Amino acid sequence: MSSSPSPSPRYPTRPLPAGRQTEFGLLRQALDRCVAGTGGVAVLHGSVGSGRSEMLYALADLAAAQGVQVLVGTGSPLEREFPLGLARQVLQSADLDPEEAATAERLLAAGAAESAAAGGFEGGSGQLGQATLEGLFCLVRTLAERAPVLIAVDDRQDADSQSLEFLLYLVRRTRSAPVLTVLSSRETMTPPLPFFEVELARQPHHRHVRLELLSGEQVAQLFRERFGAAAAERWAAEAHALTGGNPLLVHALMDDQERAARAALAGQAAGSGLDVATAVTASASAAAGPGLVAGEGYRRGLMHCLHRIDPLALRCARGVAVLGSAARPELLAELLLLVPDSVTRASYLLHAAGLFVDGGFRHPTAAGDLLAALRPGELARLHRRAAELLGREGAPAEQVAEQLRAAEGQLRSPWAVTAAGES
Repeated sequence: MSSSPSPSPRYPTRPLPAGRQTEFGLLRQALDRCVAGTGGVAVLHGSVGSGRSEMLYALADLAAAQGVQVLVGTGSPLEREFPLGLARQVLQSADLDPEEAATAERLLAAGAAESAAAGGFEGGSGQLGQATLEGLFCLVRTLAERAPVLIAVDDRQDADSQSLEFLLYLVRRTRSAPVLTVLSSRETMTPPLPFFEVELARQPHHRHVRLELLSGEQVAQLFRERFGAAAAERWAAEAHALTGGNPLLVHALMDDQERAARAALAGQAAGSGLDVATAVTASASAAAGPGLVAGEGYRRGLMHCLHRIDPLALRCARGVAVLGSAARPELLAELLLLVPDSVTRASYLLHAAGLFVDGGFRHPTAAGDLLAALRPGELARLHRRAAELLGREGAPAEQVAEQLRAAEGQLRSPWAVTAAGES
């Protein structure tokens, strides 16, 4: 390196996600080694809503403040079929001179052409030629000769296979170079490219950092820091029960308490002198005050998590919403026409994200909120099939009748009538 890195104003500083000091410390150690001249790769892994993105960008802020060159990219299901789309994002975020930018464009175009004629990467056979891979690597190595480099990739599970091939080629060759690659990935039913996972884990400078759900004490600390000891004492246990320690849902619940306090203040006489934070604390301290409010923020957060989770897990959650207390794994598999192993894995993901407990939703409104997004005809078919399956196994007549009434209600809904008229 020609000179030591100097601070960069490129990224504003942001706070470290609460309760993640240990995990962030592991990433910071890898960054310190990178600044000192030793490369590495870290995988940041967690369920939906675990705060992976926040931690990744907090690391990027820290790196930029130390003068590290930060290259970023984000995977997307909509761009998974675009060869080298993620690699293009990463290189476009780099400070390349005009000649280097032209070289990058030429290599990316060549790589896209090569991938169109090549076999799949999943089995270990590459889609990119040696010259393309080496050329892209040399661009990053040239950047690292100027200052340490952090490559921060979010939602790696949705990256195109050609970009992953390039990243793996890069990781293998940067152990003695100041390049740190951090790949954030969400837990899914099955990794889309198992070969990539295996090869990455074999690297001697590989580090795996998993974000677990927050503990009850960590949730209490969040309430304590935001609203005071009384709020933590009164609401933390209930908040942990409603969220399972999912950070996104915990913060959504805390936002709901502020909204409820703001609404209560708006109904009071002017000049009460209370601000929102004080009103929340007063509500928590009151012996006969309202309980924890699980409002629109919590419900939107839950729907966000469910629709961001693996598609099969979302399908499983809908089946549970239809069957209710009758949602045993075997019956759920028959309802959704899935093999039992798929239901088992989907259930694991829903529990691991804190969205389910004991096989069902943590909040009574969740099932209705989830089914409200389905078309009436599709939901009616699910209820009818549930009635058929329940009747076949000898369930109580009222359970079967409830499913049939739900199906009939969907077919009589205004949306269903309108759809039938339009068809």
